[in-house]
Amino acid sequence: EIQSIEEQLKARIPVSNYEFRLHPYYIIKTALTRSEIIRPGAEPTGLLYRNIEPIYNKSDIIFVQGKTKWRMQGRNVREGEQPLKITERFIGQKALELYSEAQTEPYILKAVDGKLPVNEFGNVELFTGVPEGCAHINEQGAWRACKALGVEYKHAVTGFELKKGRNVAKKEGIIILKEHKKDVLKEWKIMKHFLFTKKLTKN
Repeated sequence: EIQSIEEQLKARIPVSNYEFRLHPYYIIKTALTRSEIIRPGAEPTGLLYRNIEPIYNKSDIIFVQGKTKWRMQGRNVREGEQPLKITERFIGQKALELYSEAQTEPYILKAVDGKLPVNEFGNVELFTGVPEGCAHINEQGAWRACKALGVEYKHAVTGFELKKGRNVAKKEGIIILKEHKKDVLKEWKIMKHFLFTKKLTKN
C-alpha cells in the first residue's frame, strides 16, 4: 500500500529543533520562536521527542507580541488581559509581556472633548494615521507658534528606532486639534519670516 505524502510526513518524527520548525504538522515548545506559544488547553499528539518532550500539532501555534506592536497594527490589548508569554530582554530592561490577537480590539484614536489622544508617555501615536479631529504638522520648530498662540500640542510618534541597544520612540512633528491648524500654520509662517530676517540682520 502506497502512503500519501501527508501520511509519510506524519509518520516521520523530526530529529532536531530545526526540523520541527520546518515540519508542516509537528512542533515542540523548545522549537518555538519568541513570538509563538502553544494554544492554552491544546492537547499533545501523544508522541514524544526523544522520549521526553511532548509533541504538539503545528495548528495549535498562536502568534503573540507586545502591546506596542499591536498598537502599531491598529489594535489595543483589552484592559484586564493577562500576558500569554513573558520574555526576557537585555540586562536592565523590563521583561516583555506578549499577547495574542484574540486579546486585542481595534485601536481607534480620536480627539474627545477637545483633548488630544495621548499615550502613557504624553505623545500621540500615528501608527495607523492621524487621529480623527487632529492635524499633523511636520515642520521643525512649529511648536513655537503653538506656544505663542496658547494652542495645546503633543509630539507625534511615527515609529521606533534602535539607539544604544534600546527601542526609542521616533518623533516627527507635532499634533494639534484640527480646528487650530490654519491659525498655527499662519503664525508659524510669520515667525519663520521674522527669524529669517533677524538672522540676515545679524550677518
